[in-house]
Amino acid sequence: MKNKFRIAFAAALLSTVVVPAFAADLPSTKAAPAYTQIDDSFDPFLIRVRALGVLPNGSGSTINGSPIYGASLLQNVVPEVDFTYFFTKHWAAELICCFAHTSLTGSLTPGGAKYNFANTTFEIAP
Repeated sequence: MKNKFRIAFAAALLSTVVVPAFAADLPSTKAAPAYTQIDDSFDPFLIRVRALGVLPNGSGSTINGSPIYGASLLQNVVPEVDFTYFFTKHWAAELICCFAHTSLTGSLTPGGAKYNFANTTFEIAP
């Protein structure tokens, strides 16, 4: 049993030495890629267009102390544009412009008719 173990260990050790001999430096058939220099110019302006989610919380809504039953606020996604000016590569000021719309609906009595209590459009800006 010990003899079989020694033969298996010697074969494993020999195979680790023999395997790297198969690697060979073959001549390349392709030319090396051309070096392109990275343009490291500094541009201080950045303009982005994104989408924002307007997700208001409508819990606990009241009118003159009376609760609004089934109150719900409109949740939507609106476009947003921001302008950024970089003073250095790591310090910048950002101006954000966005218009959001929301409305408050509900009823004055449980199971009553739904009313549109508030309808507003507001601007999100610094």
